[in-house]
Amino acid sequence: MQCPPDAQPSAGSRPATSPRGAADAGRFDAPWALDVGPSRYLGLALGFAHVAAVVAVVVAPMPPTASAALCVVILLSAVRHLAGVGRLSMPTSVLRIEVDGKGGVRVRQRDGRERAGRLLPSTVVSGRLVLLRLRLDGSRRACSVPLLPDNCETDAFRRLRAGLVWQAGPALGRVGPGAD
Repeated sequence: MQCPPDAQPSAGSRPATSPRGAADAGRFDAPWALDVGPSRYLGLALGFAHVAAVVAVVVAPMPPTASAALCVVILLSAVRHLAGVGRLSMPTSVLRIEVDGKGGVRVRQRDGRERAGRLLPSTVVSGRLVLLRLRLDGSRRACSVPLLPDNCETDAFRRLRAGLVWQAGPALGRVGPGAD
């Protein structure tokens, strides 16, 4: 017996648990797209790490001029990282990401450019953090895009995590969760 399309399942029935199940049709299928915003948690972590680095330099036994120079460098690093990664105000900051199931990626940057690239095997996926390591076309260096639950939509973050572990992971040479 089939239920009508607008009928709700009974209280005793279980929803489909397969990523490609009838209840979740297309929910975990690639491409996964999400908009990235500023992260309060990432900003706090970056600020705390830079303050800790300044404190370590100040208490280290070194000449005062070297200590002052290192403190200036650390403060400049803090400004750059908080603006670029924490607040997404640099021109190259990534505002939107689309990842296909085979490791391909497309990003939109703050300056309006859309760039294609690929996901690197050094991408980190955990419960509260996804660190996308990307090699964008035309770029010599890899870039990192940290994603936390507070800088993107919760369901999109969850779908991306699951997709990276189970679908894109094997394409990058990893098998299952924690295979790095």
